[in-house]
Amino acid sequence: FIMGVGSFTFAFLSGSYAYVVAALMAFIIGLGFGAFQSVDFALVMDVLAEDSDKAKDIAVWHQSLVLPQALATPLGGFIGLGYIILFIMSSIYFVLSGVFVFKIRRAR
Repeated sequence: FIMGVGSFTFAFLSGSYAYVVAALMAFIIGLGFGAFQSVDFALVMDVLAEDSDKAKDIAVWHQSLVLPQALATPLGGFIGLGYIILFIMSSIYFVLSGVFVFKIRRAR
């Protein structure tokens, strides 16, 4: 939820106060990202079965996280209103991911 609010604010940021608000929202997104990533990584470590394959599986997981980020940034610049759409969609995905992770009680 925290990351969703910060990302949604970036979508409509303009004016002379934009730098201060952007710095504040970057801090808030960083707090949310740190909390989410720590829970996410702990869950992954509990779910992966084979100790010998954990590094390989985490590397594939990391690529699935980084590749969309690397592709979305240049594509967003080519599309009219691309960054506004990207920030709105990312805020929706942040909120949904928080809801889905919150519903997980424990790893089996």
